[in-house]
Amino acid sequence: MKLHRPMPGDHVGGRYVLTEKLGQGGLCTVWAADDMRARREVALKWLRDEYRADERLRRRMHREARAVARLDHPHIVRLYDVAEDERLGPFIAMERLYGPSLTDRLGKGLSLPGLFDFVDEILAALEYAHARGVVHRDLKPDNVVVTRRSDGDETIKLLDFGFAWVEDDTDASLSAARHDIFGTPTYMAPEQITDDYELGPWTDLYALAVMLWELVCGEPPFSGRNGTAVVIQHVTAPLPDFSPLPTLDVPPGLEAVLRRALEKEPARRFTHADEMRRALTAAQAGDSLERAATRPISPVGGDIEPPDPDQLPLLGRLEAQRWLWDHVVRVCEDGVSQAVLIEAPAGLGRTRLLHWLRDGLREGGWMLAGVGSATDAGAREALRQALGVPDTPPAATGDTLRAAFAQLELPASDALDALADVLWSPERSPREAPGRLERAIRHLAERRPLLLALDDLHLAGPRLLRALEQLLFGLERRPLPVLLVLTRRLGDEPFDPHHAALVGGFVRHNAARIDARPLSPLSAEAMTMLLRNGLGLDAAAAAALAERAGGNPLFAAHAALWLHEAGALRADGSGERHIIGRFDLPTNLPELTRARLDRVFDVRGATHERRLAECLALLGDRVARGMLPALARAFDVDPSRLLEGIDGLAERGVLVEEHDGVYSTSHPLVAEALRGDAEHRSDAPLLHARLGEALQIRHQADFGPIAGIAALHFFLGGQLAEATHAQIAAAQHAMDCGWLDAAVARLEHAGSWQRGLGDDHPETELALRLAWTRWALVAAQPERAAVEAG
Repeated sequence: MKLHRPMPGDHVGGRYVLTEKLGQGGLCTVWAADDMRARREVALKWLRDEYRADERLRRRMHREARAVARLDHPHIVRLYDVAEDERLGPFIAMERLYGPSLTDRLGKGLSLPGLFDFVDEILAALEYAHARGVVHRDLKPDNVVVTRRSDGDETIKLLDFGFAWVEDDTDASLSAARHDIFGTPTYMAPEQITDDYELGPWTDLYALAVMLWELVCGEPPFSGRNGTAVVIQHVTAPLPDFSPLPTLDVPPGLEAVLRRALEKEPARRFTHADEMRRALTAAQAGDSLERAATRPISPVGGDIEPPDPDQLPLLGRLEAQRWLWDHVVRVCEDGVSQAVLIEAPAGLGRTRLLHWLRDGLREGGWMLAGVGSATDAGAREALRQALGVPDTPPAATGDTLRAAFAQLELPASDALDALADVLWSPERSPREAPGRLERAIRHLAERRPLLLALDDLHLAGPRLLRALEQLLFGLERRPLPVLLVLTRRLGDEPFDPHHAALVGGFVRHNAARIDARPLSPLSAEAMTMLLRNGLGLDAAAAAALAERAGGNPLFAAHAALWLHEAGALRADGSGERHIIGRFDLPTNLPELTRARLDRVFDVRGATHERRLAECLALLGDRVARGMLPALARAFDVDPSRLLEGIDGLAERGVLVEEHDGVYSTSHPLVAEALRGDAEHRSDAPLLHARLGEALQIRHQADFGPIAGIAALHFFLGGQLAEATHAQIAAAQHAMDCGWLDAAVARLEHAGSWQRGLGDDHPETELALRLAWTRWALVAAQPERAAVEAG
């Protein structure tokens, strides 16, 4: 990039006019500018000339923008715009602040009440940021600006979130894998140096305690000739004597607050900003730390609704994150392929980890990255996501892919037609599926490292499992920078035992190629931090829910929503949430999910919608609008009524439209609860029979992949002949995919059903014998084939 020396009057980004240079730090330059479009003064920040081409620092700029964009608080600098200038590179447009930094106020007559006011405002800002998954990581006096409100009183603003850790941040996590250290030595917490503990709100509170010590005593607790000497003291040295400036009348309780905030181990510090606020307020009033928790504090801003569970910070998974990033580093730096499997019961965060991984990789530009379900369609969706192309086939697929390659700065391709065929066309035969997927993955990985993340391996059909097995074998022989991440849900009773056995066999057969890792329940400490920082619960409420949740974050989040809906979770003036009175919670996650569904459907006119939801859940976690005509025909109902019901379920939050008429239940546990209710209905057999018929109608052109599910529906509906034929079709599909053992299991099952039919169905017996004949030929057993054919 050609270097450019900015001057007053220069136009930047098509809307800003530079007015004066405000300053220059170690990495960035900051200028004042006029925003000609919004007609306001702003501060523009961009990388210095010598760093402008550094991709990691460019990503840091984007990280700062992403962190501040989440935060709208009176004590945090406001972000207006993130853009790119052809001469200056990426830049951030922020609120223009007038006033000195807190550094400039050191030793300049800052009164103790004024100092406590500033610290309280900093804590209010931190509490707000932490609740939204943002940890500053470089809190210091230079990053606190003292400005004035409209009434003339002084106030503070936090700025410079360039080192911020965001809940789904990639670059920061990759840096952790490489043992990079971020921050300013004087204010760094021990966990930023040694990597022994997870970073979190307690990290910022440590830095704030160092700042307050420095403001009160005139110097920080640790100093030295260089940064290394300082950080070693943070990790190993005891705190010095607390010696306040003689001009300050410091309350006796302040030392105890600071010593607790500066403990070496995070668990011994304040874990939540409001704890430290209460402690400081109590110290000012002469109270002890023990009485601090009973004192009220001023509001921090923000809403009182518990956040959506999917938006909670990703806490307590540092080991899993580092494990994933070890694999990322190997793929990116060594150019080798890696395959991993994350296994856990429902609610422990498998999917959350995938999204964290994908979002960070894509933002940082480390890899092409996509996440999809572990189905044929889901694998194609993940590849489309990696390229940023639409799910529906565009009119000109070649032009769309060329534009995507250009946008991602990928080398040109002369095989776009073949790639488009994989992205937007389903397989025409089971035999071609494995090769098509591997070729597409190789085509992309030759241009940039690729993450393919497939969620819920327990849903994968024979065709995808064969494709994944061929991919693993191919990458073993000819490695490319591909990271394959799979997840599998444990602990459920499978609807189709044959399918569950097939998935289990795939995992066992590829154990040497796949690095598997179970997710354990979160620790009590992590659960408490999550409930306090993510949901804003007070200490008592967090402890109570953490104990009931048993380390399952999803249970804790939904329990908080349950209590809120029941009016048992209330927020005080600070925004902290308390449990009111005694509460009665369902004992486990499935029961809690069902109880919340009862509330959703406990309205007039919801009976039809609930019955429809139960019916759809029996089909699986996802349903497309294209299935509605087949359902209408099988159940003899008006398709428009089904469509109205689906729209109603979407409005109630039971269904979520993923894309272009494809709906999924809001969570797999919702589908599981609905399936359980459906099985207890008096008309459950009729329901299963109709669903088997609907599947047969909808998938008549490609019945094999869905035939095993249809067979079970027919069987549960008491239609043995239809069940036997469907199971034979499923066995044929398994043979097509090369899973001969799975085909045997299905044929044996079909045989047991066929024998239950008696002698009235000779055509079923013939179909079964022909299937066994084909299996014997494929398995190279001509004698068995002759017996079956005879």
